[in-house]
Amino acid sequence: MSGENSADAVTWTEPPIDSEELCARLRFSLDEPMKVSQEDQDSYAKFVKVDSQRIYGQGVRVTRSLMPKIFDVAQLVAERLLLQKTPELFVMANCQLNAGVLLRDDCPLVVLNSALVELLTPEELASVVGHEFGHAILRHHRHRVTSDAEFVFGHDRFRAQEVSADRIGLISAGSLEIALRAEFKIASGLQDRNFTFDTDALIKDAESTLSIDGDRDWAGLSTHPEFPFRVWALAKFAESDAMSTLGKWSGRKPIADVELEIEDRFHAIGGGISFRSTSDVVHEAVAWIGVLIVCEDGEVTETERDVLVQLIGKIWADDATVYARRHGLVAVNRRAVEMLENLAHASSKTQGRIVSAIQEFEKRTGASNRCREMLELAREKMRPK
Repeated sequence: MSGENSADAVTWTEPPIDSEELCARLRFSLDEPMKVSQEDQDSYAKFVKVDSQRIYGQGVRVTRSLMPKIFDVAQLVAERLLLQKTPELFVMANCQLNAGVLLRDDCPLVVLNSALVELLTPEELASVVGHEFGHAILRHHRHRVTSDAEFVFGHDRFRAQEVSADRIGLISAGSLEIALRAEFKIASGLQDRNFTFDTDALIKDAESTLSIDGDRDWAGLSTHPEFPFRVWALAKFAESDAMSTLGKWSGRKPIADVELEIEDRFHAIGGGISFRSTSDVVHEAVAWIGVLIVCEDGEVTETERDVLVQLIGKIWADDATVYARRHGLVAVNRRAVEMLENLAHASSKTQGRIVSAIQEFEKRTGASNRCREMLELAREKMRPK
């Protein structure tokens, strides 16, 4: 199965000039930049203002005088990521192995839980700090899920963002072994005295686990990819030629091929629940739009019916046209609008499938005016409010 969003082939020949370009090379192909509405931006800004005050009151700022090792880690990561300004760093007492970032216009704020700092070496901590810095550079996490549709489309997006941030953590750590050791310790909670680390063995075990058939629906509903996938995907990316212009890295496999392989496995996580849900919404939207196009004059010709069957399948074509006869085009239009509005939360590539379908209807039916109307309707309803 090919991924819904295949990687665009980009050939990098020179070192990146700044953090934005560096992270553009590291961004996972399914991690599209989000269009965030003004309402969401305002809501997130309020959340950041309140949570920043909480962190200032409950956490301890990382400074050279108080926490020199952690301070040096942050400085090193900022240097490796070509940042002009190092984000603020705080440590908070918390037994969960976690970290987080607040995106502020002046300077991002990163929080490290104390349990994480105690578990990892400074070299391993660099991977985590870089991961959070990466979220800030790529402007992740600004959108809050508030509806079922956002839940469906948001999960793939959030998991894809984690893949991008893991790659930035890899560059920050300086080696695949260090980055994977950090992942292993966070997943297991084990201190160094309790394991013998073997990079190749970990990657092999991750691939073996991912190949096991079984019900892992929970993984498709999580906002973070499962541990074996993260290990495997990071190791795969380290082999890509996108790494070859980033200092000492020597990956040689074409990034487009690597991304397609990672996409396929990404979509299969949890039985592909999110991918199937997205495809179902797209298919239904295309079905209602197709009926609106071919039924406009009240008569469906043999040619128009053949086009419907070819693009949405015989069962959908039969059911949708029967629905139109019984309830009228106003009801069909309402169904189409409902599906299109759900797609306002989808990626631009997913939305592009709707546009392509309408263009195909125009090509095969010749109903140019009606197709242009539907194209206008689709773009309006799929635009984030």
